[in-house]
Amino acid sequence: MDHHEAEQSQAVARYILNEMGDDERDRFEEHYFDCRDCGADVLAGESMRANLRALPKPVPQPEPVPPMVIPFPPRPAWKRALDMAVAAMLAVVVTAFVIPRIQGPAPQPSMERASESFITGESRGPGAPPTTLRAGASDNLLIVIIKPEWQHQQYEFQLRRTDGKVDLTVSMTAEQAKDQVSLLPRSLPAGSYVLAIYGRTDGNRAVLATNAVRVQ
Repeated sequence: MDHHEAEQSQAVARYILNEMGDDERDRFEEHYFDCRDCGADVLAGESMRANLRALPKPVPQPEPVPPMVIPFPPRPAWKRALDMAVAAMLAVVVTAFVIPRIQGPAPQPSMERASESFITGESRGPGAPPTTLRAGASDNLLIVIIKPEWQHQQYEFQLRRTDGKVDLTVSMTAEQAKDQVSLLPRSLPAGSYVLAIYGRTDGNRAVLATNAVRVQ
Protein backbone atom coordinates (compact mmCIF):
# COMPACT_ATOMS: atom_id res chain seq x y z
CA MET A 1 0.00 0.00 0.00
CA ASP A 2 1.39 3.43 -0.98
CA HIS A 3 0.58 6.80 0.60
CA HIS A 4 -1.88 7.82 -2.12
CA GLU A 5 -3.88 4.61 -1.69
CA ALA A 6 -3.87 5.07 2.10
CA GLU A 7 -5.28 8.60 1.78
CA GLN A 8 -7.93 7.64 -0.78
CA SER A 9 -9.19 4.70 1.32
CA GLN A 10 -9.07 6.63 4.63
CA ALA A 11 -6.84 3.87 5.93
CA VAL A 12 -5.79 5.68 9.15
CA ALA A 13 -9.35 6.12 10.43
CA ARG A 14 -10.44 2.60 9.46
CA TYR A 15 -7.30 1.12 11.02
CA ILE A 16 -7.94 2.90 14.35
CA LEU A 17 -11.62 1.82 14.29
CA ASN A 18 -10.57 -1.79 13.50
CA GLU A 19 -12.61 -1.83 10.27
CA MET A 20 -9.90 -3.49 8.15
CA GLY A 21 -9.55 -7.10 7.22
CA ASP A 22 -6.38 -8.99 8.14
CA ASP A 23 -4.76 -8.64 4.69
CA GLU A 24 -5.49 -4.91 4.37
CA ARG A 25 -4.35 -4.27 7.96
CA ASP A 26 -1.03 -6.05 7.34
CA ARG A 27 -0.48 -4.03 4.14
CA PHE A 28 -1.24 -0.76 5.90
CA GLU A 29 1.02 -1.58 8.87
CA GLU A 30 3.90 -2.27 6.47
CA HIS A 31 3.24 1.16 4.93
CA TYR A 32 2.81 3.34 8.04
CA PHE A 33 5.92 1.93 9.77
CA ASP A 34 7.93 3.71 7.04
CA CYS A 35 5.53 6.64 6.38
CA ARG A 36 6.12 9.62 8.65
CA ASP A 37 2.68 11.17 8.03
CA CYS A 38 0.61 8.01 8.44
CA GLY A 39 2.64 6.88 11.46
CA ALA A 40 2.09 10.21 13.20
CA ASP A 41 -1.64 10.13 12.38
CA VAL A 42 -2.04 6.60 13.78
CA LEU A 43 -0.23 7.43 17.03
CA ALA A 44 -2.26 10.64 17.47
CA GLY A 45 -5.54 8.86 16.78
CA GLU A 46 -4.83 5.95 19.10
CA SER A 47 -3.74 8.32 21.89
CA MET A 48 -6.94 10.37 21.48
CA ARG A 49 -9.00 7.19 21.54
CA ALA A 50 -7.34 6.01 24.77
CA ASN A 51 -7.88 9.44 26.38
CA LEU A 52 -11.57 9.45 25.43
CA ARG A 53 -12.03 6.03 26.98
CA ALA A 54 -10.52 7.35 30.20
CA LEU A 55 -13.16 10.06 30.59
CA PRO A 56 -15.87 9.36 33.24
CA LYS A 57 -19.27 8.43 31.90
CA PRO A 58 -22.04 10.96 32.73
CA VAL A 59 -24.59 9.83 35.29
CA PRO A 60 -28.14 10.30 33.96
CA GLN A 61 -30.33 12.43 36.24
CA PRO A 62 -33.94 11.34 36.79
CA GLU A 63 -36.60 13.69 35.49
CA PRO A 64 -38.57 15.44 38.25
CA VAL A 65 -42.08 14.10 38.81
CA PRO A 66 -44.69 16.88 38.82
CA PRO A 67 -46.76 16.99 42.01
CA MET A 68 -50.28 15.63 41.87
CA VAL A 69 -52.90 18.29 42.54
CA ILE A 70 -56.25 17.03 43.94
CA PRO A 71 -59.03 19.61 44.37
CA PHE A 72 -60.76 19.69 47.74
CA PRO A 73 -63.99 21.46 48.72
CA PRO A 74 -63.74 24.42 51.15
CA ARG A 75 -63.17 23.30 54.74
CA PRO A 76 -64.03 25.01 58.04
CA ALA A 77 -61.34 27.14 59.67
CA TRP A 78 -60.72 24.72 62.54
CA LYS A 79 -60.28 21.83 60.12
CA ARG A 80 -57.85 23.91 58.07
CA ALA A 81 -55.84 24.62 61.23
CA LEU A 82 -55.82 20.91 62.06
CA ASP A 83 -54.71 20.09 58.53
CA MET A 84 -51.85 22.60 58.84
CA ALA A 85 -50.69 21.01 62.12
CA VAL A 86 -50.78 17.52 60.59
CA ALA A 87 -48.92 18.79 57.52
CA ALA A 88 -46.21 20.29 59.75
CA MET A 89 -45.78 16.98 61.56
CA LEU A 90 -45.57 15.13 58.25
CA ALA A 91 -42.96 17.61 57.03
CA VAL A 92 -40.78 16.79 60.05
CA VAL A 93 -41.13 13.06 59.36
CA VAL A 94 -40.33 13.50 55.69
CA THR A 95 -37.32 15.67 56.50
CA ALA A 96 -36.02 13.12 58.99
CA PHE A 97 -36.45 10.01 56.86
CA VAL A 98 -36.56 10.99 53.21
CA ILE A 99 -34.18 13.91 52.73
CA PRO A 100 -31.07 12.14 54.09
CA ARG A 101 -31.56 9.49 51.41
CA ILE A 102 -31.93 12.07 48.65
CA GLN A 103 -28.89 14.05 49.83
CA GLY A 104 -26.74 11.00 50.35
CA PRO A 105 -23.57 10.59 48.27
CA ALA A 106 -24.29 9.74 44.66
CA PRO A 107 -22.68 6.59 43.30
CA GLN A 108 -19.33 7.35 41.76
CA PRO A 109 -19.10 6.65 38.04
CA SER A 110 -16.70 3.92 37.05
CA MET A 111 -13.53 5.16 35.37
CA GLU A 112 -11.98 2.67 32.99
CA ARG A 113 -8.49 3.81 32.11
CA ALA A 114 -5.99 2.43 29.74
CA SER A 115 -3.22 0.36 31.27
CA GLU A 116 -0.35 2.90 31.14
CA SER A 117 3.17 1.57 31.72
CA PHE A 118 6.35 3.62 31.52
CA ILE A 119 9.65 2.22 30.25
CA THR A 120 12.89 4.18 30.50
CA GLY A 121 15.69 4.05 28.01
CA GLU A 122 17.78 1.85 30.33
CA SER A 123 18.00 -1.93 30.00
CA ARG A 124 16.60 -3.70 33.06
CA GLY A 125 18.40 -6.71 34.44
CA PRO A 126 16.87 -10.14 35.21
CA GLY A 127 16.19 -9.18 38.83
CA ALA A 128 14.23 -6.02 38.01
CA PRO A 129 10.41 -6.19 38.15
CA PRO A 130 8.88 -6.36 34.65
CA THR A 131 6.54 -3.79 33.19
CA THR A 132 2.95 -5.05 33.52
CA LEU A 133 0.06 -4.92 31.01
CA ARG A 134 -3.46 -6.37 31.09
CA ALA A 135 -4.10 -9.58 29.16
CA GLY A 136 -6.76 -9.28 26.46
CA ALA A 137 -7.09 -5.48 26.87
CA SER A 138 -7.31 -3.38 23.70
CA ASP A 139 -6.26 -0.13 25.42
CA ASN A 140 -2.81 -1.08 26.76
CA LEU A 141 -0.33 1.79 26.45
CA LEU A 142 3.48 1.55 26.66
CA ILE A 143 5.26 4.90 27.04
CA VAL A 144 9.00 4.73 26.26
CA ILE A 145 11.21 7.54 27.62
CA ILE A 146 13.93 8.39 25.07
CA LYS A 147 17.37 9.05 26.56
CA PRO A 148 18.76 12.47 25.57
CA GLU A 149 22.19 11.03 24.73
CA TRP A 150 20.73 8.81 22.01
CA GLN A 151 21.61 10.36 18.66
CA HIS A 152 20.14 8.16 15.93
CA GLN A 153 18.38 8.91 12.67
CA GLN A 154 15.65 6.34 13.26
CA TYR A 155 14.32 4.19 16.11
CA GLU A 156 12.65 0.79 16.12
CA PHE A 157 10.57 -0.69 18.96
CA GLN A 158 9.91 -4.43 18.92
CA LEU A 159 7.72 -6.33 21.38
CA ARG A 160 8.30 -10.06 21.17
CA ARG A 161 7.43 -13.10 23.22
CA THR A 162 10.03 -15.22 24.94
CA ASP A 163 9.60 -17.85 22.21
CA GLY A 164 10.70 -15.27 19.62
CA LYS A 165 7.32 -14.42 18.06
CA VAL A 166 7.08 -10.68 17.35
CA ASP A 167 3.74 -9.07 18.31
CA LEU A 168 4.55 -5.41 17.62
CA THR A 169 7.11 -3.53 15.52
CA VAL A 170 7.09 0.27 15.26
CA SER A 171 9.67 2.38 13.40
CA MET A 172 9.94 6.15 13.45
CA THR A 173 12.40 8.96 12.84
CA ALA A 174 14.21 10.87 15.57
CA GLU A 175 11.89 13.84 14.96
CA GLN A 176 8.83 11.65 15.53
CA ALA A 177 10.30 10.00 18.64
CA LYS A 178 11.55 13.19 20.37
CA ASP A 179 11.45 12.77 24.19
CA GLN A 180 9.00 9.87 24.49
CA VAL A 181 7.10 7.38 22.35
CA SER A 182 3.60 5.98 22.95
CA LEU A 183 3.15 2.37 21.81
CA LEU A 184 -0.31 0.80 21.61
CA PRO A 185 0.02 -2.99 21.45
CA ARG A 186 -3.06 -4.91 20.36
CA SER A 187 -4.84 -7.35 22.64
CA LEU A 188 -2.11 -9.61 24.01
CA PRO A 189 -2.41 -13.06 25.61
CA ALA A 190 -0.96 -13.57 29.06
CA GLY A 191 2.73 -14.39 29.13
CA SER A 192 6.26 -13.00 29.25
CA TYR A 193 7.52 -10.55 26.61
CA VAL A 194 10.62 -8.46 25.85
CA LEU A 195 10.53 -4.90 24.48
CA ALA A 196 13.72 -4.23 22.49
CA ILE A 197 14.69 -0.69 21.48
CA TYR A 198 16.96 -0.26 18.44
CA GLY A 199 18.68 2.74 16.94
CA ARG A 200 19.50 3.08 13.22
CA THR A 201 22.14 5.38 11.75
CA ASP A 202 23.46 5.11 8.19
CA GLY A 203 21.86 1.68 7.79
CA ASN A 204 23.41 0.21 10.94
CA ARG A 205 21.14 -1.02 13.72
CA ALA A 206 22.22 -1.15 17.37
CA VAL A 207 20.40 -2.46 20.44
CA LEU A 208 19.85 0.48 22.81
CA ALA A 209 17.86 -1.19 25.62
CA THR A 210 15.74 -4.24 26.45
CA ASN A 211 12.94 -4.41 29.03
CA ALA A 212 10.91 -7.33 30.37
CA VAL A 213 7.12 -7.01 29.97
CA ARG A 214 4.56 -9.23 31.69
CA VAL A 215 0.99 -9.53 30.43
CA GLN A 216 -1.39 -10.86 33.08
